[in-house]
Amino acid sequence: MRIGDNWTAYVLAGPALALLLALYILPSLGVFVIAATDWQFGARSLYFVGAENFAALLEDTTFRQSFLNTLAFVSTTVPFTALLGLAIALLIESGRSLRAFYRAVHFLPFMATMVAMAMAWEALLHPTVGLVNQLMRLAGLPAINWLREESTALPVLGLIFVWQNLGYAMILFLAGLKAIPAELYDVT
Repeated sequence: MRIGDNWTAYVLAGPALALLLALYILPSLGVFVIAATDWQFGARSLYFVGAENFAALLEDTTFRQSFLNTLAFVSTTVPFTALLGLAIALLIESGRSLRAFYRAVHFLPFMATMVAMAMAWEALLHPTVGLVNQLMRLAGLPAINWLREESTALPVLGLIFVWQNLGYAMILFLAGLKAIPAELYDVT
């Protein structure tokens, strides 16, 4: 490799590296530096306290429960989203008709704004007038406060997450399936 090629590579990669440093690496380091102090927002002074803040965090039962909830949420929603996205992508690719329609229908939730989705799901899951509870009452089942009860809030939020991100996973798998050459498929 010539010296000119090295210089060109550095010039071309420089802006991306500078943005990566400015937007990700330095703020992340700043968070850890601030976490090792007693600084409060708006305070004019700070003192280094080391790992005291982290020790206090580990002793906090609310933090531990939040951490466990996050682990449960991620360990269930990510695999379900990926598997369902792959299954839908395979189904769409195996069929011949209405491919564009099915792609659009499954991708629309990903395109919707978070505020619109939150309002729609809040209305659907409302404990008294929500469509889900109305259908449960028609079936003779009791109404549930889906987002307030400890036993149902996390699974319902996981279901909403999977529903929202399913289209994105499907698009990624469709792109991968399109990259597979046709001659590798067994056509019998």
